[in-house]
Amino acid sequence: MTQPASVAFDGNDLVLWVPAIADIEYPTLTELEGGGVLDVTCYFTGDGWAPAMTEGVVNDRRLCSRLQFQKAGDEGWALPMTYIINPESPSDDEARETFVTGATGFFVERPAKAHADGIDAWDWVAVWAVELGKAQLSGRTQNGVWVMTQMAYLVPPGVPDTPLVQVLGS
Repeated sequence: MTQPASVAFDGNDLVLWVPAIADIEYPTLTELEGGGVLDVTCYFTGDGWAPAMTEGVVNDRRLCSRLQFQKAGDEGWALPMTYIINPESPSDDEARETFVTGATGFFVERPAKAHADGIDAWDWVAVWAVELGKAQLSGRTQNGVWVMTQMAYLVPPGVPDTPLVQVLGS
């Protein structure tokens, strides 16, 4: 068997804040390049964007067996964010100004392709429909930078049925 090629993580990610997407199964290039779209990749700290799916467990005990069977239960998402702030320089503070409490929109992540490459038709992306929670000032560490922490909460329509979908050309 030939060993498959891998892609390094560092520098090969793009995260966009997108105000509107008509169908999360079929995001279009026009939607991902439109007005109000913000590339937030460089605002997030190294561990500041780490979506994690959670899945409940349904226990399925049987009187005739000592085994405890299980099934997949409800699915959820934890979407914590940590991003840099710079209130004295508005052009360097777009994330804080965009991520206001109660804002709704979509996070779109394009993995495994250089951040410097713009979004293209047929790129593979992950999409989350979210409402933003309240931001908290953080980053009170020596030799650190000022950051905000905030949660994004999954809202309908949620996420696509598959982990990655392709960007349509228009």
